[in-house]
Amino acid sequence: REQAPQMFNRLRKTGALDQFVQKKGLEAQKLYEDLTSGADKLPNGEVKDPQIRRSAEEQILATLIDFPDETQNAA
Repeated sequence: REQAPQMFNRLRKTGALDQFVQKKGLEAQKLYEDLTSGADKLPNGEVKDPQIRRSAEEQILATLIDFPDETQNAA
């Protein structure tokens, strides 16, 4: 909402926001699985090493939470 308010409003108005969020969630889950595939896991499936888990989460945020700069589109 804060990073791309025009995009957020457009998705909300067209009803595509839920679909967009679901798509991003699936992308994040797949990327997390790929990034941690070689890591040791706990019985519940959680990555055992918190540093590996944190690094994967940071990479996901840097990769998937990237929105277009709306100020460039205004010209």
